[in-house]
Parts: sequence; C-alpha cells; structure tokens
Amino acid sequence: MAPVVCFRAAVALAGRFPALAGVDLSLEKGEVVVVVGPNGAGKTSLLNCITGAYRANSGRISFRGSDITHAPGHTAARRGIARTFQHNELFPQLTTLGNLLLGRHATLNYDLISAGLFLKRCRSWGLEQREKVEAIIEFFRAGIIPQASRRRPAVRCAEDHRSSAGVCRGADARAAR
Repeated sequence: MAPVVCFRAAVALAGRFPALAGVDLSLEKGEVVVVVGPNGAGKTSLLNCITGAYRANSGRISFRGSDITHAPGHTAARRGIARTFQHNELFPQLTTLGNLLLGRHATLNYDLISAGLFLKRCRSWGLEQREKVEAIIEFFRAGIIPQASRRRPAVRCAEDHRSSAGVCRGADARAAR
C-alpha cells in the first residue's frame, strides 16, 4: 500500500540556513507518528512544508499519491490536509460544535446566491457537515469533549476541552470513518 504522506530528501531554507535538510518520512494510513526535537530542529517547518505554508527547495512531498511539493497552501484543506496550532484559538461566542463546523468551510460546494436563497443543496450540505463533525467528535469519544460541552459556548468550557476542540477541528472526517 502506498503511503498517505511521503516526504523524500526535502530541504527547506529559512533565509540562507536549512530549516530541514534531507528529511525522509513516510506515513501509512492509520499510523501515528510523533515528531520530537528541540526548539529550532525543524518540526514546524516540516508541518509547514506538508501544508504548503512553506516551500521545499528540493526533494518531493506527496499526499495520497499526488505530488504536493509546490502546491499552494490554500489547496491543502481541499486535499484533506489540516493542522492545529499549539495555541488554539476558538471563537468564544460559538459553541464547541459551532467551532468545529466552522472548519468545514473548505468543503463548501455552493455559491452566495444559493446560500441567500437557502436552497435544498445548502440545507443538505449543512446537515452533511454536521454529521461529519459529529463523527469526528465520536472518533475522539474518550471523554475529550463531553456531551454537555458540545452546545456550550467555548468560553465557558474547560481549557483542556478547548484544546481538544482544536485537535478535533484539525481532524479530517475521513479519519473518523
């Protein structure tokens, strides 16, 4: 089986200095990998190259068999690539469920006029996204987000639940199926 993510001999420069040098990494479906290293080791640069925020100066990065080495960053979410950040920011007035639904905007498949008229495909899309978010929450069902917190404004949730919501927001619904 082909790896989901393949990072081969990639080099990324930060100015004149290598942020990554000759990195080789393959991730198989269902595999969990932890990237560990001191500050400045290139952990964030690695993630930024995969998501398209940084460009690798050489080597090859592929995702599900497609070369994404020079793909623009804005196409990452449509491919199913997502990430979270160490300092997670949620919209405090939205519920946890609402914050997770917000992350599904990259899969939007209708235009502004259709949305304004609230056509059937818009309603169907909304229901489909809610099912996907619920599947993501269920995938992380080990108490990460208690049922009561799903409908409570994020500002009123415990800090660990807000952090967990960031992890769920970064999860692709395909991982939950």
